[in-house]
Amino acid sequence: MPKTTPARIQDYRVERLLNSSPALCFFYSVSRIDAQALEGAYADPRELDGMSDANAQKWLDQSVAKRGMPALNESMELIIRHIGSIAMGLSWGHLAEINRPQSRLFQFRECFRPLARQIAHKPRFNWWWDGATTPVITAKDIGTGPLADLGDFGGWSNQPRGHDTLQTTQGPVGNDPSTLLWCVDNDTILEGDPRTTPLSQSPTQGRGFQIKEPSDWAELVRRAPHLMDDQEVVRNWTYFLGEQSSWVTPAWDLLAPHIDWVELTLGGFLLAAYQPIHVNGHATAIIGWNPGATIHFGMNMTKYLEWAKGSAEGLGDI
Repeated sequence: MPKTTPARIQDYRVERLLNSSPALCFFYSVSRIDAQALEGAYADPRELDGMSDANAQKWLDQSVAKRGMPALNESMELIIRHIGSIAMGLSWGHLAEINRPQSRLFQFRECFRPLARQIAHKPRFNWWWDGATTPVITAKDIGTGPLADLGDFGGWSNQPRGHDTLQTTQGPVGNDPSTLLWCVDNDTILEGDPRTTPLSQSPTQGRGFQIKEPSDWAELVRRAPHLMDDQEVVRNWTYFLGEQSSWVTPAWDLLAPHIDWVELTLGGFLLAAYQPIHVNGHATAIIGWNPGATIHFGMNMTKYLEWAKGSAEGLGDI
């Protein structure tokens, strides 16, 4: 991102949003479905396939004006439900075939410019870009991730989860205890105990790294790349993102000793997830991450595991 004025940064984000499949799918969904009845569903952009260009353009312009723009002024938890639905649609493969620049949805991206400007410019969305201001631990997430070593690169998701990692997300958000109520992708269950407890340390403590755009992810990979050679994983990533000469991913086992946490902001998910990012002749991608998640490394999980078990029995916060 160019080192320039806030207005220039915001304009840059608008253009990036209009060239991102997750963002366009989010804009389409928020313009088509009443979030109060969403419940994990999303509006499928393939609805456009049976329309002429002129009819699709008119229909989308009306949808954005009548539903999309008012929706961005609704309660924050209702807006975030759409991001959660898109994350699940992408991670389960339901949106894989339209997760390409040649998808017809990209043909009508200018229809969504008013929504992109709202997300990039309106102060109520600043934390989508800046990161979580009140990170919380959600009880249903404790112990649900695979207890794998960070050096195990055979998993489909490349969100780092291990025996001593802890995930936090923003909370509360409106009437929801955390964004994790809706924004779950790969390793976190959708159902379960929604109660939260604050992280017992400052959210800015230690050496952190934020992913706000594709170049941030590329920097992580440059620091410690791991060439993916698991053919099943390569096939999955190719299905989601198209044919690439080779795939790399961050070597979390090498990065963890040097950073205490890594955060994929909500804005970063919309700009950078599920799209090829090219680094030193290879392709990489953000796959399987919960939108807005921060992963903390090297954590002593004992008290949090005890709290999660206790909260289910009504014992409250730690």
